[in-house]
Amino acid sequence: MNLTRRDFIKATIAGAASLSAVSLFSGCDRAGTFFTSASDQDVKTLSKAGFTVDRQSVTIAGLQNEYRLVFLNDLHITIPNEEVREEDMQTVMDRCEKGHIDANGTKAHILWDTIVETLNQLTVDAIVLNGDMLDYFSHANFACLRAGCEKLTAPLMYLRSDHDYSDSYNAAFSQELADRAQRLLDSDADLFSLDLGEVLLVGISKSTSPLSDSALEELTRLFALKKPIVLANHVPYDSLVDNSLRQASQESWQDLVLLWGYQDTLYQTTDNVKKMLDLLYAADSPVSAVFSGHLHFTNDIMLTETIPQHIFDTAFRGTVGYVTISG
Repeated sequence: MNLTRRDFIKATIAGAASLSAVSLFSGCDRAGTFFTSASDQDVKTLSKAGFTVDRQSVTIAGLQNEYRLVFLNDLHITIPNEEVREEDMQTVMDRCEKGHIDANGTKAHILWDTIVETLNQLTVDAIVLNGDMLDYFSHANFACLRAGCEKLTAPLMYLRSDHDYSDSYNAAFSQELADRAQRLLDSDADLFSLDLGEVLLVGISKSTSPLSDSALEELTRLFALKKPIVLANHVPYDSLVDNSLRQASQESWQDLVLLWGYQDTLYQTTDNVKKMLDLLYAADSPVSAVFSGHLHFTNDIMLTETIPQHIFDTAFRGTVGYVTISG
């Protein structure tokens, strides 16, 4: 079954056709034939375009096919215009021209055009925009993001976070306006899922807010399927077996633990969040790996004895996460 983009970007989507792992003929010489995998070719394409590729692999026993995902987070598109309050204009200008730039000085909203053009040259099963693609909500910032998303040819999962809805700097902001605009791009659900065939890609949206009842209900249903899950969430999870991520967050963010956890973390540990964590950390959890962002640095940590979590660095620095899932 082929997945249309319209079908994918509804609240919960299933049935995407999986792509078998393939080898692309790359050339030959007298010594024999040389082959390059599709994932190798994708990484070459990204690197040639100037991106830093954070390549990760997930091994799940028994898989017959290979699945390839791209992750982007923390692009922080920032476009100063008349929507910005006069007293905030210099701050926004600094964030645009000095803060959210790559090593070449390219501004985030300009870099987004190159990202989209490059991603459309890849052979991947899905693209995950894992939060904070906008620096704050405005018509200009959102229009820039939306224009790029509508050009992307691979299935797209856009998970929002705090900056995507932020009222910072925007004098005309209203939550109703932001919600209505975000729904123009897709359903603006609290949880998304994509059935890749042998694996579920599950994404939690709005992850600096308490988990909604509907999201918890759907997450519980998906976990009960006992199908391997790759989980995407902007805000990382606290580890049950290693305190190093808590310490790294405190060192980088003025003693704040910017994680979801049972206790002593910044984000609200509501009853629904506790139930979600119980599902994630359970001995029979179907989660094979977690991919996050938010902290503006890269990190690898084991959440339990069996579940790894990787945090991708920021997209505004030119980082693209490339994940291969195979048996």
